[in-house]
Parts: sequence; C-alpha cells; structure tokens
Amino acid sequence: VDGYVEQGLAVFGETPDPSSSLDQNDPTAGISARYLLTILEGKSHQAIEMILDEHRKGLSLPKTFEVLMKAQAEIGSMWHRAEISVGEEHLVSNTTQRAMSILTYFAERKPANGLSVVSAAVAGNTHDLGLRAISAFFELDGWQAIHTGIDNPSEEIANSVASFGASLVLISATLPTHLKATRESVQAVRSLQPDCKIILGGRIFLDSPELWQQFNADGFATAPVEAVALGNQLCADRIQQ
Repeated sequence: VDGYVEQGLAVFGETPDPSSSLDQNDPTAGISARYLLTILEGKSHQAIEMILDEHRKGLSLPKTFEVLMKAQAEIGSMWHRAEISVGEEHLVSNTTQRAMSILTYFAERKPANGLSVVSAAVAGNTHDLGLRAISAFFELDGWQAIHTGIDNPSEEIANSVASFGASLVLISATLPTHLKATRESVQAVRSLQPDCKIILGGRIFLDSPELWQQFNADGFATAPVEAVALGNQLCADRIQQ
C-alpha cells in the first residue's frame, strides 16, 4: 500500500494544506470570517443579510461573490482540520447557495445576446458552487444560462448542450479522479455538437493551470468575470448586438 501512496503523491502532488485559506492581509477576509461564524452559530438568515448589506454599502458583485467563495474554501479547510461536521459544511454550502441566488435575482442584467451556455460538473463531482457562481455571471451578462448541477454523466452533458442549442459549455472537475470523466465529457460534446465551445474549470485545473490543454478544450477559467470574458471572446461572432 505504501508504494501506491508514494507513487500517487508523486503524480498528483502533496496532500492539501489544511491551514486557514483566509488571507489576513485581505480586507474582505474579515467579512468571510464573520459570515462563516454567523452561519455556524445557526443564524443563516442573519449571515445572508450581512452579505447583502455589504453589497448594498458598495462591495461590488464580483467581490461579494469572491467573499462567499473564500468562505467556502475556508469551510473546506476547517473540514480537513476536523473542526466541523459534515452537517455544518452542508449548512454553510446551502446558505451560500441561497445568498448567491438572492444576489443574482436582484442584480442588473444586460440585454439578451441570443446565446445559451450550459454548465455542468462531471460524473463523480459533487462540488458545484463555484460553477453556479460562474453560471450566474453569464446570466447577468445576457446569456441564457442552464446550470445542470453535480454528477453529470458525459452523454448527459452532451445531450444538454444539444437540447438547448448551447454555443458554450462549462465543464467542472475537482479531483484527479474526475479527469477521466472530464475527457469523456469533452469527447461527447465534440461528437454531438462539434461547434460548441468548451471551457474547463474547477480545483484540479486551478492547481495545474496548463492541464486543460490536454483535453481538447477551448479554454480554462478560474473566476466568474474571467469565464464570461473568455466565453464572449470565443463566441464573439455569434453574439447578437
């Protein structure tokens, strides 16, 4: 067993650092920390209201979403440190999902551009909050955004792209074990909808920024604003003015 573990670490790198992911030099880190503490005290409604209030006071929408994503990264670190239970992690994630939905609903939208984008986490991937955030920003930018959630078989991702006539698909993977499903998903989309552009994302690609080039995709993005800019660039000739 030790030999397999050593080889695995050599291929995929060291185990994740369980230390706090909140940078104390970041002025918004305190907001993320207060948000987490409020939820873990069982006060999800107050936590959401706090985030909305920060946004109302001038925190931009991208920065507000960034605060939420940093809180999610920190709750993951806390779970690795065995400081919280699975139930507490789910509580935070569900609260963050609610907060993002409210922020998106009341945000200003650009006129429809005539294009559709599908976002999907590959088979086995049960993490999609980051992908939800990116999908929300595409919606606000004028795209018809279809988010299909977690654990999508490759053929279903391709079917969703075809059903909605999507010009772009966002495919997300988190762990090295999701790479096979990612490759199969890209191949399925290429086979069924060859003109659809493909952007990859997720923790595994964030940790290895050049990795996406091995998957016959059209690009890679790490954050909502970056993903929307890349999507608009890839599909510039199809956007309705």
